[in-house]
Amino acid sequence: MARREPRAINMVSAYWDTAGSGRFFTRWSAVVSLPVSALLLVAIVEGTRDGYVQGIAAAVLSWAVLALPVLAVAAAERRMRDHRSRALLVTVTLLLVATARPILNETFIHLLYNGRSGGVWAARIGTNVIVAFGLFTLVAIITTQYQQTRATADRLAHALGRLDAATKQVVTGDRDARLVIRSLVAELRAERDAMLARVIDFDAVRDFSERVRAASHRLEEMAAASAPVPALSVPRSRATRHRHGLERLQPTPLLWVGALYLLMAAPYLLTVGDVSDVVIAGVAVFLLDLAAGAVLRAVPIHTRRSRGVIFLLVWTLAGMTSAVVGRLLLPATGALMIIPVFAMPLAAIVLSLAIDTYRWARTDEADATRELARAAGEFADRVRRAQAPLLHAASTLHGRVQGLCVIFAARVDENPPTADDIAQFRVDTDRALDEVLVPVPTSEIETVGALRRMLAGWEPIMVLETRIDDAAASAVDGAEVAPIVSEVVNEALVNAVKHSGARAARIDISTDAGGDLHVRVASAGELPRAVMPMRPFAGRTLLYQDGREVVLESTVPTTRIAAPA
Repeated sequence: MARREPRAINMVSAYWDTAGSGRFFTRWSAVVSLPVSALLLVAIVEGTRDGYVQGIAAAVLSWAVLALPVLAVAAAERRMRDHRSRALLVTVTLLLVATARPILNETFIHLLYNGRSGGVWAARIGTNVIVAFGLFTLVAIITTQYQQTRATADRLAHALGRLDAATKQVVTGDRDARLVIRSLVAELRAERDAMLARVIDFDAVRDFSERVRAASHRLEEMAAASAPVPALSVPRSRATRHRHGLERLQPTPLLWVGALYLLMAAPYLLTVGDVSDVVIAGVAVFLLDLAAGAVLRAVPIHTRRSRGVIFLLVWTLAGMTSAVVGRLLLPATGALMIIPVFAMPLAAIVLSLAIDTYRWARTDEADATRELARAAGEFADRVRRAQAPLLHAASTLHGRVQGLCVIFAARVDENPPTADDIAQFRVDTDRALDEVLVPVPTSEIETVGALRRMLAGWEPIMVLETRIDDAAASAVDGAEVAPIVSEVVNEALVNAVKHSGARAARIDISTDAGGDLHVRVASAGELPRAVMPMRPFAGRTLLYQDGREVVLESTVPTTRIAAPA
């Protein structure tokens, strides 16, 4: 059993990956940090009735001053190429901004109001450091994930667009093929009638037979032609789901808001209260979180917008209750206890919007992924159905009509044909030519070669180089293994499009020393992480980065392969 890494290590790794992404600071960092700075991290001016309002003004000015160097860092991280250098730059910036902000707040309070604020400097700086790292990292992770999932959805939409364009060509080609079949049948009838109207000998029948053979081969070549690859295509449009801000507010996971709020308040609580006060405050906040979550889940919701309104009311009430509890525990804090009234709802809103954005982006990606896999399969089936009339016509011409010609030529070679012989040949060939035009029942369309059919569906999307060793060839077409191999390769090709929009892939299928099938699909691209989780197929499956390629490897155990008799 694989050993799970400690959660702290995962959190540090997530921060380091995001800090070095080159997109840590975005416009959303500004959008979220401004209300947090103005309403939550406020230095309240002492000795005045408007201390909180004056503190907000000082906080907004401090935010504006600090936004300028952060903008410069945002521009610099986008130009830098080294992941470690970007992560270090972001880390140093967060530390400097978090340390400088309380000093700037105090400076503006002194310059504007000739006053001062209360609070322990260590607590103020510590709170700013925790909020800066937590808030900016949360926003960066969500925006990065959102951008990645949107980019993935766009790549999938382009692939679906190419399939749509190819499907239109298949439909047009199918109509053209049926016209070609009718035209050939009409030409063959006319040539047969012309032959029967002249002196009939062996050479005349043989020439007509060769004409039938040529028509049969032409139809076979049309059926064997590769699926069309459109030169131009338009990404498939997806129905946009417009939702207003209130509709995006939904219950957060239990205790998440309380944990975030306590994390932000921890430095302050540890400096102004004793251990018992901190414990009571923590228990109270978690109980408020549980109560708010229970109410939001229990109240009947008629519309998504009304759910958002109830969300705001419940968390505002929770914030007011938290302020009352704080005032009872720490009566000397004065006006500072107004902060929870804004802090708890703000923490809930930030978390809810972040979760909602990520969830909807992932839903769009998952929908597009399933749609692409389904569309590729449907395209392969459509191509197969379009090929069926051509193959049926070629087979009938070759097996029935040409066979009748061979028999008639042999009879003519022995004796001149009688009127009855000619009439019978006309009737027999008419029946055979009529059969050429009969639609092929769906049940009779070829269903063997699951892997080949699946790959045919991907031809309009990407160039495929397939290598199957001799030892694996028979197993790949086996009834038990073929669907599994096709599913693995299909998943790999979907991932190739998702992670890089790849237009080419290499497929290698072989057997290892133990007789197991080994499937490897590689394409150019870059994964978000070196190794990605994958759903299991018949055996071990791994999706990983190999240099500049994304590789999916899977093993199909020999127990899945039917033993030869």
